[in-house]
Amino acid sequence: SNASPSARRAATAEDLANVNRRTRGFDGSDAPCAICLATVECGEDEAVLPCTHAYHAECIDRWFQRSSLCPTCKRSVGGTKAPERTPQDTAPSSSTSTPVTLRREIPIENAPMPAIHWTIDGETSAGISESERRRRYCALLPLLHELRREFETTLRDEIVYGVDAERGAVRVRDALEGLRSSRES
Repeated sequence: SNASPSARRAATAEDLANVNRRTRGFDGSDAPCAICLATVECGEDEAVLPCTHAYHAECIDRWFQRSSLCPTCKRSVGGTKAPERTPQDTAPSSSTSTPVTLRREIPIENAPMPAIHWTIDGETSAGISESERRRRYCALLPLLHELRREFETTLRDEIVYGVDAERGAVRVRDALEGLRSSRES
């Protein structure tokens, strides 16, 4: 395996001393926990690592049973004490984090129409009306959301709960097969 020694070992008591544990206050930010993908809400226990990434305390505790690295940036939690986070620290950075809006569910009727040609093999895009492109896109959107949910569930179950990834991989393959068969119909 290419993993570093610190990636293969659980976090030690010395490592955990560098984690700032607190109850999340209201700071106006909508920070998701990168482990479970749910928002860390005001009043919930959170853990802020030395790299300033924050997670639900319960999620990171399970993570630390398997690794001593930050799940987001892969830095070791050993080192200096985690600083208190400020609202500026929690603001999304366009260069370092995935925008939270990617997780937002959009009603199909309000979904933006991507600039993708929704053609089937042998068709030309010139022969397909805007309404047909929208119909095809709207038919695929629920499948794409389901595929994303299955992938996130599989990844979370493997990382957080140590569940065998093969079971989840079968669910993702089934979702992909559904996507493929819907494109052919």
